Amino acid sequence: MFENFVYALPELILICGLIVLPVLNFFNNSQKQTLKLSAWIILFSWFMNIIFYNKAFSDHYLVSTGFSTLVSSIAYLGSFAVLILARRWYASTGEAPLVYCEGILLGILLCNIATESVHFAVTVLFFWGMLGVNILMLHHSSNSKDIGLDLKSYGKAAIFFSCIMLFIAFTFYLDNGHLAYSSLSSFISAKQNSVEIFLLTTAVILCYLFLLGLAPFSFWKTETTGQVILPVLAYFLLIPFASVFASFINLSRFVFSVYLEDISFFCLLFGSISMLIGALGACSGKNIHKILAYGSLFHLGIMFLTINSLTSDAIDDFLMYLLIYLLSMYGIVSAFFGLKSKGEYLLTLSDLAGSSVKKPYISAMITVYLFSLVGFPPFLGFVGLYTIGLNLASDNHFYILLFLLVILIILTYAYMQIIKTMYFEKSNNSYDHTERSIYAVVFINALLMIIISLKPDILIENIKILTENVFG
Repeated sequence: MFENFVYALPELILICGLIVLPVLNFFNNSQKQTLKLSAWIILFSWFMNIIFYNKAFSDHYLVSTGFSTLVSSIAYLGSFAVLILARRWYASTGEAPLVYCEGILLGILLCNIATESVHFAVTVLFFWGMLGVNILMLHHSSNSKDIGLDLKSYGKAAIFFSCIMLFIAFTFYLDNGHLAYSSLSSFISAKQNSVEIFLLTTAVILCYLFLLGLAPFSFWKTETTGQVILPVLAYFLLIPFASVFASFINLSRFVFSVYLEDISFFCLLFGSISMLIGALGACSGKNIHKILAYGSLFHLGIMFLTINSLTSDAIDDFLMYLLIYLLSMYGIVSAFFGLKSKGEYLLTLSDLAGSSVKKPYISAMITVYLFSLVGFPPFLGFVGLYTIGLNLASDNHFYILLFLLVILIILTYAYMQIIKTMYFEKSNNSYDHTERSIYAVVFINALLMIIISLKPDILIENIKILTENVFG
């Protein structure tokens, strides 16, 4: 009993944080302390997560592996990094950060549950929880009528897909009597020719497409997310989808393995459509947040496409691309936290005009990170795209590879509009002072990317070591 309690410490620390933060905020309404305490809670929980690697408090519902620990670590580090940036925004605007910090902690807790889940009931709870966190974050950002309208639409859709997941779990339980992954896998294998089981599997895939914000449900990922405040934008661009992908991979491999060919088709189809929508949407936007949101949709589409075969190599390539995307996108988001004009954070492309003259270092780093996101050599993003290209070629998906390259050119055009505005358009915009901490974050992130780009084999081999015992 005590042993199980100890193994549950990472989750218990986060739960305690969710309880303690509102209490402390009630007695001492300090923005700085709320954000600082949240950061320490995240670090302490992550430390316990690393110490009790390969341990979980209930083997019937959760199993910790190298894969789950890696994805959880990505969520921990991403959340900590985002909180570092968010401190500047909340200090500048005077907004209360409690709801934001609660959403971050709850998101990490759900990430731990998702990556370790071996029970469909737990997975359904994760699905509901992530939708709830998304609504919480969007509501926190609802400072305009447009966002409020989009939030209502998203809330209705979230309730609909939550009911679908509940119906799927209820149907599986009635037919099989158990919801453990191992039991469901045997049941589905015996019923693989059943139209009902195939439709239920398809419904699960569609639910995850909605949660990820991929086509055909990309509306909230792009239009709604494109209007949110900068800390919430950073959350949606960097944190939640790693755990959602991990949960989808585990379900596909360990529950719906008999439908791998069908799942592969869905990954290729909706991954390709998401890339197309992302690239075209980024080209048509003048709002910086929307451009980044559409660009993120493109990269999530690549990740969804990459895992189509669900082999160990495909998952390794996915994790490699995920880490490179996170580093590049974090660099861009960090830079925009350092760009303000008259106390307001920049929102439109025209706000960036002339920034290369007045903010040369920030503008240069944005350019570098954008080049990395589109895979220009010798930047780190080239490594990720190169490995994915090899993966697609080895699976004889040459048409998909060609499609990817064409869409990548379109996205490059969108990012070049940002660079053109910074370097070739003149403006009398005045920019506020950028704090040294922002420069430090941007520089350290760039240095880390340079180190990895010089020795990418180290990262690749470590990823393989962590996943080989899980996916073979």
